[in-house]
Amino acid sequence: MNDAIKYLFRIMDSAEAAALSAGSSSTDGSPGSYYDARWLNVHADDGTLAARARRLLLSPSRHFDHIAVNTSYSAVLMPPYINTEDGEVQNQIAWSEHLDPLFINNYEIDPTLSWQYYASSTGFMRRYPAMSWPPEDGQWHHARDFYDFRSSNWFVEAATSPKDLVILLDDSDDLGSSYRRLAKATVSALLDTLGPNDFVNVYRYSDSVAELHPCYTKILAQVCKKKLKHLIPRFIASSGDKWAAL
Repeated sequence: MNDAIKYLFRIMDSAEAAALSAGSSSTDGSPGSYYDARWLNVHADDGTLAARARRLLLSPSRHFDHIAVNTSYSAVLMPPYINTEDGEVQNQIAWSEHLDPLFINNYEIDPTLSWQYYASSTGFMRRYPAMSWPPEDGQWHHARDFYDFRSSNWFVEAATSPKDLVILLDDSDDLGSSYRRLAKATVSALLDTLGPNDFVNVYRYSDSVAELHPCYTKILAQVCKKKLKHLIPRFIASSGDKWAAL
């Protein structure tokens, strides 16, 4: 564990140095010819390399879940809706490429290391070793679009301070089913972003205000899987048929 933390701090320090260097550089910040995981070894109908694609030798690795990888490079993964023409996205892709030598060195020092990442708030992830997406081999071969990791617990916890969160759920009788579906999805998504350093409670209100779960009266509950197992079903079934039927 101590070694893993050491490698993590090396990546963090190098990322900060590369970002500062890029900020003071006179270059245009263009990402150049980076390896986009969605366009590795993609061929057109006539068998030639597709226009946006780049060729990269990938070999299955038992160490990396039997996925075909290249340990000499990293590759960039991003959800399909990220605008790759955005200047900030291009700038961060460009300077984060300087992390490759560190990724490689970490792996050479400790071959037991697994995946190494740089996750940007702009929505892209640089992952070492390079792999295509979806993977050519491995357990995720069925996946198509890369998920937006910025809503994951590990990213939210790292990017934000611990939170005390109170969610108010309008429970008026005149609200339609479309509102209730949207509210359910919104609250569920909010709860999914919380980690063990956060405290939360959900209240419903109309003529009066009440907690969704009687065990959490007048308190904020520390987030853990066990408590969310109690809170989320209560939320889904709250207010009887008005919510449970959605």
